Amino acid sequence: MHLGGLDMALTRYKLGALIKQRREKYNGVEELPAWGVSREGFIPPKQDGADTSIYNVFYKNDFVFNPARMELNSIAFNNSFTKAICSSLYEMFYVSRTDIVLTEYLNLFIKRDEFARKCWFEAIGSARNYFRVANLSEFDIDLPPLPIQQKYVDVYNAMLANQQSYECELEDLKIVFESYMDNLRKSLPHEAIGQYIELCEEKNEELKYSIDAVRGVSIEKKLSRKSDPESKGKIEAVVKYAKNNFAKNRIFTDLDSFNNDCLAWLHRTGNRKIHETTKKIPKEVFALEKQYLIPVPKLKFTYPVNKNISYPIRKDNIILYKSNRYRVPKGTYQPGKRVYMVVKEDQVSITDVETGEIYATHPLCYGKGELIGQKRDDRDMNLSLKTLEERVILLFKDQNDIKKFLKVIYQEKPRYYRDQL
Repeated sequence: MHLGGLDMALTRYKLGALIKQRREKYNGVEELPAWGVSREGFIPPKQDGADTSIYNVFYKNDFVFNPARMELNSIAFNNSFTKAICSSLYEMFYVSRTDIVLTEYLNLFIKRDEFARKCWFEAIGSARNYFRVANLSEFDIDLPPLPIQQKYVDVYNAMLANQQSYECELEDLKIVFESYMDNLRKSLPHEAIGQYIELCEEKNEELKYSIDAVRGVSIEKKLSRKSDPESKGKIEAVVKYAKNNFAKNRIFTDLDSFNNDCLAWLHRTGNRKIHETTKKIPKEVFALEKQYLIPVPKLKFTYPVNKNISYPIRKDNIILYKSNRYRVPKGTYQPGKRVYMVVKEDQVSITDVETGEIYATHPLCYGKGELIGQKRDDRDMNLSLKTLEERVILLFKDQNDIKKFLKVIYQEKPRYYRDQL
């Protein structure tokens, strides 16, 4: 096979014949940056103040990986730092036979999902499923000649450059769009959105969906699987990050001093770390962006009638309160409408959050699972079924057919027959 006149003959090698493991410890004399690794590349280390005297040293064009996370393709190719350090748990290697394989081509081979699956397979059965350089050395790799490898690397780099250029243009377009939307917000009249949306409170009561159907929302505002930081980003662990890096082992004296210490930690550490995706320091980026921030529009806000906890009204005009169900009149339910449960002595008043209107007052129930309120108090029981049927029949031309239809409805749904008439 030929590619642009070049011979595409492949030669199989053992990776162990092409790479060498680097084993160098940090001497602590020179100041070197410390890095961790992930699927996306190098990331800031997760432990502040760790003992770097046992760290490993790696150089430019080295590969650094976490032996316990190779099934996630947690390996990074260093094409940025002349010299740096990493955790003593990591392993490093470099290409020793650059006359046979290009370092960049090997990186393309390693960053495939198929490679990660093979690493996972080979690591099964070892202590904690570790995958080491010794395992990697046993892998076979089919290599074309160096000119062909260089062509693949050049194509990949060109595609990557195009993608980065597109992303930059996309950011510019996003800024233009946000500016346009801001002008619309300032120039057009405002209207409450509540009448156009509806609160969804459907429960999985019939167990139609299993645990596999659970989804969360990612930072791209897309539905993603539960417990999936690869798609949702580190924001899902932001509380854990603060707990483990700031609050852990601190002595709590009072709220004010704790807040002051937290702000100092953010200034000193939390907002000074390099962001894993943008490779920028949040504090420095915010200092540039805040000059473009605009004041919050002066909108008309509706203030609550009190500071109680609000509760939604269900579609069946029921409010759940302390494990009991309280009725409100039929027609009270509206999408997004919420009420307060105002308790005075042994009475509870169901009050609209915005207007303060009292929809119903019931005795306060101290039990569990009870339904409080007169059952079907909105039904008109003054007219007989026969009278209601006659009214309906008169609305149709073919009265014999409608009589048969009503008879069938009454036989199959006697409980709901009166309400439907």
